[in-house]
Amino acid sequence: MECVVERVTKEAQVARVNVFLADELLHEIDREAAESRMKRSALIQSAVTAFLEVRRRDREAASIRREMDAAARGMDALAEKLGSWDPVKVIRELRENRSVRLREPRKCYRAKTRKGRRDPRDARALRPGCVGCGEVVHTAL
Repeated sequence: MECVVERVTKEAQVARVNVFLADELLHEIDREAAESRMKRSALIQSAVTAFLEVRRRDREAASIRREMDAAARGMDALAEKLGSWDPVKVIRELRENRSVRLREPRKCYRAKTRKGRRDPRDARALRPGCVGCGEVVHTAL
């Protein structure tokens, strides 16, 4: 395939390309263009655009596969370095530590109006402690 590129005008941003095609391929292109009610140039341009898009997607997919393979190799190396361990035991320890932290008392704040005073119309504001339940200190279960 031989291409000769000429710039028609700078404003049009369209290049004129001379391409050598087999006679049978050219007849097939012309039949498809007539059936699709497109010009030959538009058909060839859309076909090349679709081909390039497929190639771009294939390159992106190959890049993603390479990155995933590298990540998997890194995970395998880390697993080999760490050796055998029980993930269930680790998860249980993390959950127990978290639940111990949740049982610790926390300070509970009172509802205040904009000026920093309790709203006297709110009956809960008359009770000392939490807005929701009146306790001074909560213990989460």
